[in-house]
Amino acid sequence: MVNYAYNGDDQRVGQDSGGALTGELYAGASAGSPLLQNGEGTYTPGVSQHGSGGSAFFAADALGSTRGITGSTGAATDSLVYDAFGETLTRSGSTATPVQFAGASGYQADAATGLMLLGHRYYDASIGRFLSSDPVQTGSNWYAYCDNDPLVRVDSTGCKRHNRGKGGGDKARRFLPKYDGKKQAYERAKKDGNNTEPVHHRHSEIGWPHYHRGDGVNDGVHHSYPPGQRASLPDKDARGGVVIGIGIGIWEVVKWGAL
Repeated sequence: MVNYAYNGDDQRVGQDSGGALTGELYAGASAGSPLLQNGEGTYTPGVSQHGSGGSAFFAADALGSTRGITGSTGAATDSLVYDAFGETLTRSGSTATPVQFAGASGYQADAATGLMLLGHRYYDASIGRFLSSDPVQTGSNWYAYCDNDPLVRVDSTGCKRHNRGKGGGDKARRFLPKYDGKKQAYERAKKDGNNTEPVHHRHSEIGWPHYHRGDGVNDGVHHSYPPGQRASLPDKDARGGVVIGIGIGIWEVVKWGAL
């Protein structure tokens, strides 16, 4: 078990694992400030780290994600490939570092939990969602990551997403694996079967009720609402289901009759 310590500004300042408290030092006093030092070493944000395990130097893509690591001799030691939402797809090498996906933007990969610390909130790249609601309560989906636009935006504080640099999204797309939301949705629906279909509609959140009014999956009107907020659908032929998967962009996977 790992325990964490925070200051009055909700900035994580230390962690206790096995009874040993390790402090964390940042370049500022607010959550989301670049990490300068922790139990693994000292950091030049987005550039390098130095510790008992030696020195490591980061090669980042346009989103600020570490794609390669070299040692003090200049020899490559690690390479990393992520999906659009930051989950590690492949990795070679084993250099311990919190500077991974969007590391140059202040994201911290937490080896103890498998999560990422983004300022005020923890983020789970495996589902593309924050684990706690937006403290600012911006928009209608308080768990969504970067408005579901991870190729363009970053969110180092956990409550204020923004584009990373001029044209950063277009540049990032050249480094990330090609993602096809439609294909992803169809593959998920085929795998699950039994009244499960891909729906051409901007997704909301896994687990939300989904309602369709019309004669087929690809026509009519689609609605996704938070649990407990069922839409008023006067059409007696309306059918409902639950969102069980998402694709990139405007695709979601619905299991009909699962309400």
